[in-house]
Amino acid sequence: MLPTLLPALLLTACGAPSRQALEAPLPPASDNRPGGGIRLLTTVPPLTLFTSAIAAGCGRVEPLVSGSRDVHDLRATPADLARLRTARVLVINGLGLEPFVPAMLRAAANPALKVIDSSDGVIPARHNGLADPHIWLDPRRAQDQVLTIRDGLIAADPACASRYRTNTSALQGRLRALDRDLASRLAPWRGAILATPHAFATSFADRYDLRTEAAVRTPEERPTPEDLRRLMDRLRGPGPRALVVEPGGESGSLEGVAQDLGLRPTTFDPMESGLTPASGTQPEAPYAATLRRNTRNLVEAFKASSR
Repeated sequence: MLPTLLPALLLTACGAPSRQALEAPLPPASDNRPGGGIRLLTTVPPLTLFTSAIAAGCGRVEPLVSGSRDVHDLRATPADLARLRTARVLVINGLGLEPFVPAMLRAAANPALKVIDSSDGVIPARHNGLADPHIWLDPRRAQDQVLTIRDGLIAADPACASRYRTNTSALQGRLRALDRDLASRLAPWRGAILATPHAFATSFADRYDLRTEAAVRTPEERPTPEDLRRLMDRLRGPGPRALVVEPGGESGSLEGVAQDLGLRPTTFDPMESGLTPASGTQPEAPYAATLRRNTRNLVEAFKASSR
């Protein structure tokens, strides 16, 4: 249990831990193998699902932060730091998606922790020159992430190497099947426009030969009238197109664009929060189900815009 002297820590992408939080003692690290394997932490839901599938039978996988919180608006609690302090491995996405991680690592001060950057070796899709960190939205790039996670787990826990390899091979097969399914559904819509509030679907669009347009580059930006006019100009004219919004996201400015163009916004979930590993033999099932649902929504929108 953390000492009562440790204050509640608020940690954001733009902030740093307080001096008290950095100096407060934390419990010693342990490898946690008895009763469930080593403790593995992850930063975003798709990585939790992938790591759960790879580590099945070898480790206990948990989100780094408690609850279903968006990685763009993260606040860490002392309990979150306690998990990091006793973990063997932290799996991150990389490509700038988790700028809060270095400060958390300093606060946790766990010298035994191995950090696996799952973007290592991945060639990212780019939007206006910026690398898209949403690698997992492309099942092919997700396969590269999975191999990087596997190799990192083997390095951290060589005693379970055979199981990590076997689990990864099975997961790779399921990801390949998912990719074939999505590619078949989207093949008739190559070149269609996928418009988003900010640039979160670049990897998905790059894989399936869609043209992506974003009102702004990052979720922290707010679209200006000029941004919206530019988006409307790109969406005018014939041809299939879809204007998408995130589940529960603010879509007020895009609603006006949709009305002016006679489009109906559809939902596309980038899976940055809210996914839970499935029971049974395929922990990544919610990831596959969400990508299939996103694809169905896009196909319906493309069809409607082509009538």
